[in-house]
Amino acid sequence: REQFLEKLDKFEKHFDTRETAILEALQQGGQTAAELAALGIVYRRSTLIDPLRVYFAERMIEKHLEDLVSRQLVEHDGDRYHLSSK
Repeated sequence: REQFLEKLDKFEKHFDTRETAILEALQQGGQTAAELAALGIVYRRSTLIDPLRVYFAERMIEKHLEDLVSRQLVEHDGDRYHLSSK
């Protein structure tokens, strides 16, 4: 049980790190999920030559963005996301 809780805590911190990176990137202006993924937030940029990694990086970014939109921290206009004006 202790190991599970430690792994869960590590996963949550990793999730928070990605969220922070997304929010910091959006401070520079609106971006698409693909543009955010290309920054190396999920996988290091050097590994994004693999189309499968690119695909999964974009999907993971999209999931983070959906969560940020639901919490009203981020808004989107079409496929471009930006920090909420609220």
